[in-house]
Amino acid sequence: MNKNETGKDGELTVETEGGTRNVPFTNADYEISYDISESEFNDEMEKPSAYTGKRASGTIEAEGSKAELKALLMDDRGMPVEDIRIEIVGDEGGDRFTEVKLESFGREFPGGDKTTTEIPFQADKHRPINL
Repeated sequence: MNKNETGKDGELTVETEGGTRNVPFTNADYEISYDISESEFNDEMEKPSAYTGKRASGTIEAEGSKAELKALLMDDRGMPVEDIRIEIVGDEGGDRFTEVKLESFGREFPGGDKTTTEIPFQADKHRPINL
């Protein structure tokens, strides 16, 4: 355990016709949740349960204008592109999210501070890295 860990390195990866593009980001907040279902139809007094699914969602934030990020994530109609992957890696390993769907694309232009880009997402697939 690293009590002094201050953050994780993260990259948003997009597969394009021209190849793979990686854009680093500065902040990530995500959650992996599990669906649990109980069986109602059994002969025992107990109600056994089982995992029936998994969901991942979160938000990534990048500092600076990141104009290349907007161009990379959206098509010419302003819709999110397909084939987005997010990888977040720290001392204890990390997480890889694939089949990522963007929920929104937000920008903040504060008067005296850095511009930030905020991207909430949902991912259909999740896999731990280096457990």
